[in-house]
Amino acid sequence: MKSDSDVPRGLSGNNMTIQAAAPEPRDTRFGGAQANRSHRGGGAIRVHCPHCESLAKVRTTREVTALYRELRFQCMNVDGDEPCGHTFVASLVIERTIVASARPNPRIRLPIAAPRIRRMPSGQPEAAND
Repeated sequence: MKSDSDVPRGLSGNNMTIQAAAPEPRDTRFGGAQANRSHRGGGAIRVHCPHCESLAKVRTTREVTALYRELRFQCMNVDGDEPCGHTFVASLVIERTIVASARPNPRIRLPIAAPRIRRMPSGQPEAAND
């Protein structure tokens, strides 16, 4: 079992951790998609095996709809004294828009997220930068 100090910084819960990662070489297995990159220098979804808590790697992905994708993961703990090798399916759902697209698809209808109000440590709203 992992302690809090073993879990990487980022959003954590249910054995899933989202954290920034160094950009990886381009992976062309999925139509050239660069799922592990973002405009801020790279980001990755890190998923841990629900059984042994080792990292799991995306082996395949299947687009069910434009807003729903299934990802098949395989546990990276396949060697050693107690290998796991668990393979499992996770879902990725696009839920809402944060910043509208410059090239919107008329067939896609996503709710627009409410603006986030930034707050000072005192709890007061941060002054607008007008």
